[in-house]
Amino acid sequence: MRYGFCFALLAVCFVCTTGFKESTRLIKVQKDGTGVIHVRVLFNPALLPENAVVFDEAKLKEDASKYGLGVRYIAGKDIKAENGWRGFIAKYSFYDVSRLEILPDTLPPDIDREGAAKRGWKFTFAKPDKPDGAAILKIMPRDAAADEGDEGDDAAAGDDDDDDNKGAAAAAAEDDDDDAAAVTEEEETNVEVRRQLRGRRHVTYLQVEGKIAEAGEAKLTPYRSQKFPETLILDDEQWEVMWRNPEARKLLKMEDPDITLLANRKIPGLRILNKKLAVRFQ
Repeated sequence: MRYGFCFALLAVCFVCTTGFKESTRLIKVQKDGTGVIHVRVLFNPALLPENAVVFDEAKLKEDASKYGLGVRYIAGKDIKAENGWRGFIAKYSFYDVSRLEILPDTLPPDIDREGAAKRGWKFTFAKPDKPDGAAILKIMPRDAAADEGDEGDDAAAGDDDDDDNKGAAAAAAEDDDDDAAAVTEEEETNVEVRRQLRGRRHVTYLQVEGKIAEAGEAKLTPYRSQKFPETLILDDEQWEVMWRNPEARKLLKMEDPDITLLANRKIPGLRILNKKLAVRFQ
């Protein structure tokens, strides 16, 4: 099995640190609408459960249907990176890109069907109308769920209004102790979360065969790979970088964070294609 050029692209987002997980997906679309999907996932063994199975071919075969109709598993194998990370690579094929439904790789496992239907990307495709004509691939992101703001709880405001001076002082001292304990616990939590975020990155690329036509190039610029100009970035989640943003940090502390809730925010380390784009290539 030869992966050729795609190995170079998959290697772009590999981070040689002590992070928990790194995943890369490369969707390659041919001029006739067929194509392949390359997947690579790496784990830091130091943070994996004992005897964890990182390459499960039966599971990878089942996963083919998650990419859409007509997707077929071709091959896969376990791999080990130079820094000791363990994982796998897999290859899938599809016969019609318009039947693909690509979901974010980090979608929470317990999300319901209605919620999942609002995430990810679908596509339409038009073949060239003449031998030297351009194919047109339209990327249609599903509507991301609205980011619901947290409402502050004002019910406790003024609870101490009836305390006398002595009671108020005692209550204040107790609050200080609670705050100190909370800060210590939060710091410990932050240290553990950051340890698991180091090097964690998830990227989904879409690459077209041939050259992207000049028409509409400006709209594509924010989503094009600088190193591989015929490649678009559907999403790029650099969790360690995102941690520096307070809004993102709150979400990343959750057990299974839904990163798509930040799609419309300007978060360093996060890029999600969330607008309709038409890609002409020949």
